[in-house]
Amino acid sequence: MAPFRQRFLPLNRFFYRLHVRTWDVYIEFFRFTLMVVELTRLLLGVVIAIFHRPIATGMMRQERALDVYFRQRGIRLPNPPSDSTAQNLYFFLGIFICLIEAGRIWVQL
Repeated sequence: MAPFRQRFLPLNRFFYRLHVRTWDVYIEFFRFTLMVVELTRLLLGVVIAIFHRPIATGMMRQERALDVYFRQRGIRLPNPPSDSTAQNLYFFLGIFICLIEAGRIWVQL
């Protein structure tokens, strides 16, 4: 009893009611949760890359409406980018998210 308490004193102080098996289950659940988050981010990047055209079209429609709203009130802002520029930006954003998340998943494995 004494050697166990001396070697794992910090864990005993905080987690003294948890058994070793219970603690292992919590660690595995935490790793599983982190992997689900990483895979969800990867899926988000894939969805952005696949649907970059409708996303860009909708965002540019809203940006042009805001541009008209501000110009009617005398506030001059830079012109919004063209649809093709916005589509390229959203495509590269989706690919960038995919690459970053794939790298993070690779490192975690």
